[in-house]
Amino acid sequence: MRIWLDSTLLWSPRKAKELCALARSRGFEVGVSAQIHLEQLRRDRTRRGPSFDPAFTEQYLSRVGISIQPLRLDRPTAERWGQRLHERFGSSDAWPQAKLRSLRAKLGDGATLSDRTPMTTDWLVALQVEDDGDDALVVTDDGGPEWDALRAGSQARTYDDARAWLTSLPERA
Repeated sequence: MRIWLDSTLLWSPRKAKELCALARSRGFEVGVSAQIHLEQLRRDRTRRGPSFDPAFTEQYLSRVGISIQPLRLDRPTAERWGQRLHERFGSSDAWPQAKLRSLRAKLGDGATLSDRTPMTTDWLVALQVEDDGDDALVVTDDGGPEWDALRAGSQARTYDDARAWLTSLPERA
């Protein structure tokens, strides 16, 4: 089974390191979407300026055991995911409202959007984890609607829930 981290966990080194150690000791792989990795690199480059070195990030990921998972988005996947989103948010108001709830989960109640506001990376990660079926779960402290289907199927856990679940499992040799 692969445990996916969303950006809320990846951007918290203490939590990511602890969760990765627990997951690895129980035989699970830990991954993060390449798109979230891209966001992290951009964020680190901005914070560190000229002293930024991508090797530092690579060493950290290797040390804690996080693999970068490619974003699998081709035409059949886009068509399948588009159908899935339509089934969940099929009315002309439902999809914009879902995107707005997603933004407000991250930015607060004052967040607004226009008709052209794109969906966030989290929607893509959630759909990819869902495609992985029972072989995957995501750890996120994000309360947005993009994670609802995974929560309903017990494939999404908060950091605290994931930590408790992993701690309850026996260690593997």
